[in-house]
Amino acid sequence: MLSVSPSSIWKLSVVLAVISLVSLPIELVEVERHTLSRRAAIGTVANDVRCGDNWGTASVPVPAGQVSCRSYNGKNKGLPYFCTMNKCHYGSKKDKIPPAGYSLSDWRFKDCTRYPNQGETGKPTVVKSMSPIQIWAHNTKAYLVATGWDDPLNKITRTYKCSWVNFSDANNQRPTCQECTLQAYEDLPEPIITP
Repeated sequence: MLSVSPSSIWKLSVVLAVISLVSLPIELVEVERHTLSRRAAIGTVANDVRCGDNWGTASVPVPAGQVSCRSYNGKNKGLPYFCTMNKCHYGSKKDKIPPAGYSLSDWRFKDCTRYPNQGETGKPTVVKSMSPIQIWAHNTKAYLVATGWDDPLNKITRTYKCSWVNFSDANNQRPTCQECTLQAYEDLPEPIITP
């Protein structure tokens, strides 16, 4: 008959505990590596991308006919894309072809505060509508900072702050694009607004 002493049971328990502790980090590394392998590769094609966080703000050159677009991602930074400009419209994601009045040339924000450019005199002024060129959205705070113009006769680029109250308000509408590729870029710094 096999006899087992209490000290050998204790030694066996210690050996098993050490083996468990040593194998735990190896298992965690495997889980992390598996998670990383599920991320989409740069250049992956995407459709129905809602450019909710930023628009036209890439700090790197963007190919001709394309625009940079950062998708919605709540409190985190959205994914960065380059999208074919003529495949983008604002309004519903369901519309693959923009309905009348929803092309990017019709895209306007309403009742925004325009800030004077450096060297200009005057105070911030509320304008009836403005045409955006770039946007930096603060979606959880219900406002965005935009560069663009409000006078179709001179189209001087200025900085604006546009707020909204309801989800469906014009200032909360973002472009949706059909031909995008995942990229890796940082955004240009947001223009500083001084009250």
